[in-house]
Amino acid sequence: VGLVCKVFWPLDDDWYKGSITAYTELTKKHSVKYDDGEAEDLTLANERIQFSISSEEMKSLNLKFGTSNLDKKGYDELLALAVSFHDYQGLDPDDLVWAKITGHAMWPAVIVDESNVHASRALKPIRLDQSILVQFFGTHDFARIKLKQAVPFLNGLLSSLHLKCKQARFSRGLEEAKEFLLTQQLPENMLQLRKSIENDGSDVNGQDDAIGSCDNLSEERAEENGEDAEMTQIELGNLRVSNLGRIVSDSDHFHNKMHIWPEGYTAFRKFASVKDPHLVTSYKMEVLRNSDIKARPLFRVISEDGLQIDGSTPNACWKEIYCRIKQKQCNVASELEGNVCQRSGSDMFGFSNPQIRQLIQELPNARSCLKYFENGGDTLRGYRAVHVNWKDLDFCSVCDMDEEYEDNLFLQCDKCRMMVHARCYGELEPLNGVLWLCNLCRPGAPRVSPRCCLCPVTGGAMKPTTDGRWAHLACAIWIPETCLKDVKRMEPIDGLSKINKDRWKLLCSICTVAYGACIQVLQELFKLML
Repeated sequence: VGLVCKVFWPLDDDWYKGSITAYTELTKKHSVKYDDGEAEDLTLANERIQFSISSEEMKSLNLKFGTSNLDKKGYDELLALAVSFHDYQGLDPDDLVWAKITGHAMWPAVIVDESNVHASRALKPIRLDQSILVQFFGTHDFARIKLKQAVPFLNGLLSSLHLKCKQARFSRGLEEAKEFLLTQQLPENMLQLRKSIENDGSDVNGQDDAIGSCDNLSEERAEENGEDAEMTQIELGNLRVSNLGRIVSDSDHFHNKMHIWPEGYTAFRKFASVKDPHLVTSYKMEVLRNSDIKARPLFRVISEDGLQIDGSTPNACWKEIYCRIKQKQCNVASELEGNVCQRSGSDMFGFSNPQIRQLIQELPNARSCLKYFENGGDTLRGYRAVHVNWKDLDFCSVCDMDEEYEDNLFLQCDKCRMMVHARCYGELEPLNGVLWLCNLCRPGAPRVSPRCCLCPVTGGAMKPTTDGRWAHLACAIWIPETCLKDVKRMEPIDGLSKINKDRWKLLCSICTVAYGACIQVLQELFKLML
């Protein structure tokens, strides 16, 4: 009694903080009062529960660690190694630290000596006296972080940072960090990547070779781990995508306001042959790094009959192909079904396809493509948006009810005038007449109002998703695969990647807009798509 705790709720798939306030001998249950004011009586033996206690309290209560002997042994070894190397408590080159990147858990990393890589263009320029360059264990990626985003390795272990993430890459990173403490040698892949960056900054003549070897190594590692490059097989009529590639975050030339071009993206399309327009041949389309200017993409189209076209844009490649076909036969356009010669290069590559766009947006680091997402690029361009005048609605935009309750009052955004029930929107504290703004109208909200990634309706009661997008609460509630991580605060929305792909192909029977994920309602003898 009196201990601070966290209780796991299986239905919410989340932990809730509180404290043990009492114990009833008659019922053999403990009373738990949560931080949000809720309370319940529990049989602790039947619950998943965690206590926040000091080592002194553990000794006085005669408690034991809940970790297995194997895990505890590994932790003890890592802790002993970290303590023995007391020099690793600073922020000097080759020191071991825990580094923090926005959106990720604290991660084991080693500080890189910048005297050899100062000329590298792949790293974001920040004042050197306020930042450090680190290389992460497990992923082997580089990042420049602020000093306050780094924690000495021993301090992080004592703060249980090694328990904050369950990913395989994280566990691999801990093993590599342990090996580094034991042997003072970095893994071979980390050393090769570091040498590549050093050569990139110091040896101009060997720049292409150095970067190339670095890229090849990254691609091989991505193929092994399945983390950076997304291998897939997608058949969309005449288009087949075999590799979605990986997001390029060290250059803003691999995306624009309309499209994202992942490095390694590979697709195939059947089209009229350049040598004989009456025949159909297969064209392989790729997105590569330009060998002369590493920061820019190179678009390549290769036909089965030996033609190779390189261009700075998808349109440049296909414009050249169209011209060569027309030179062979002037009326080829009239013979090709649907006048496909007029289709843009982005269409031919597949970047304009809604399903491909959706999959690319879900790739790791996709949110780093600022020009694309700040311009509302996470929705399908060209679709007819459905506009609703939220100011005139007198019912909740989430549950669609017009009744107000004493413990669930109506709230109206003082900026956009959208109306919701307090609990439907996750507002737990009473406002008492204070100005209230919805998530999209509050300070710090996106400059460009985002659109729902699940439907074509603009505005309304939206909440952020776990992958960085936005969606209506009503959409998340009605679509079976989606859920809410915190059902009390009604955010964030999760499960978008689990939505059945067939939902994206359905056409809504009300708005008839070919965008979003539809639900199916059984109405007598037929299904109605909404």
